[in-house]
Amino acid sequence: MRCELCTPEAVLAENTLAYARHDNHALSRGHVIVVPRRHVADFFDMDGAEQAAVLELLNHARKLVQEKHSPDGYNVGVNVGKAAGQSRMHVHLHLIPRYAGDVPDPRGYAIQVRINMETMDADGSVRPAGGVLSTFEPPSGRGIRVDTCGYAGYRPSPGFDSLLAKLVVWDADRSAAIARALRALEETVIDGVPSTRELAIRVLESREFARGEYSTSTLAELLVPA
Repeated sequence: MRCELCTPEAVLAENTLAYARHDNHALSRGHVIVVPRRHVADFFDMDGAEQAAVLELLNHARKLVQEKHSPDGYNVGVNVGKAAGQSRMHVHLHLIPRYAGDVPDPRGYAIQVRINMETMDADGSVRPAGGVLSTFEPPSGRGIRVDTCGYAGYRPSPGFDSLLAKLVVWDADRSAAIARALRALEETVIDGVPSTRELAIRVLESREFARGEYSTSTLAELLVPA
């Protein structure tokens, strides 16, 4: 399967074991990711030399960003494993500049929607789907982030997870975040392979989700109404 991080592009800085570039899904001006050249799943799978090379570039990238953008602070982090939000299984460290007033109040409500290439049987059984992704147009805009491996022409492999995209939205409160997530899903175009996009819309539109009154049985109840 094609890995976009295995092929360095628009390199900002580099050394023999790693490189740094701006994130294609930047959360702020100057958002940089630092990536080991070797395809390795997570931070703890890197050897000592690779970890040192990545941290060296992280410090160097910080100096470059500071000189160009003069941010007031930084968020620095790495997601390790799907349960922690990692969607691209090639480790990368984030250097996210923060600016005074960039978020009026760094609180609010976030919703994550995972869009999988799957079909669902009448009994609720889930099956990975195959095919070729003929059209893929993810949403964009304020309060929306999409991490994805998808592109037009992408053919998913049955040997890998069926996750196509991770959509994360933010807004001031729960109702506004739900509305933003619904708008983002409505703007998403997926052709060529089945996906859980419509199921996600159905869940977000449900009275149970809107009220926050759901449990492990809610999905089954939505799929097969009483």
